[in-house]
Amino acid sequence: GIDPPVRDVGHGNDFFTRGRETEGGVVLDLGCGSGIASNLFAKGRSFSVVFGLDNNRTALFQARESAEMDSLGPEQGLYLIRADAYELPFRDYLVDNVWWGFGWEDMDRPE
Repeated sequence: GIDPPVRDVGHGNDFFTRGRETEGGVVLDLGCGSGIASNLFAKGRSFSVVFGLDNNRTALFQARESAEMDSLGPEQGLYLIRADAYELPFRDYLVDNVWWGFGWEDMDRPE
């Protein structure tokens, strides 16, 4: 069968893009960890920009290594950012879709 993260991101991509007239937009992978979902969204080219955000340095290092192995980076619209999910570094309405596939268990206040 299909690897669960690949399957789940595929479902998310279908949901985010259903009914859209044009390609583009911005997706935020909140708590991106090692970057599995961020990379898949960037490879899919359904979005102009993919932000992978995590507050864990080790996870972001792994995400950057994985992105480099897949030849993904800012030129392909992938930006990996170290930041706190409670203090998002974006202006209002910049992000069109949020993917939070992993990381719930790490939140102090998941409400």
